[in-house]
Amino acid sequence: MKSGTSENVIIEIGKSRGTLGRINKIEMISMMGGNYGKKMDRITIDPTVMNGQPCIRKLRLTVRRVVEAVALYPHREELYTEYPELEDEDIRQALEFAARNLESQIIPLEAA
Repeated sequence: MKSGTSENVIIEIGKSRGTLGRINKIEMISMMGGNYGKKMDRITIDPTVMNGQPCIRKLRLTVRRVVEAVALYPHREELYTEYPELEDEDIRQALEFAARNLESQIIPLEAA
């Protein structure tokens, strides 16, 4: 890897470790052992963009923000008004990415 470039990175997500690859076309297929099976080519991880947080198509829009926006705006029309750069496939992949990362975590909840 050349100094000063971010062409190739090693990505660690959950328990799985990715391989060297182009950060603008990360293909994650069943990385968490799920049976999702679709390519995740819209999620990008670049250390120079948003501190390396997973983003949508190298935009300054994180997967976390997309998931929060889906919860905040119950109707897609409102969501697209607020985030016109988003497409249906961006949202699908953001939700799938979040679900895959939760698979290997135990989140303690307090009893009601």
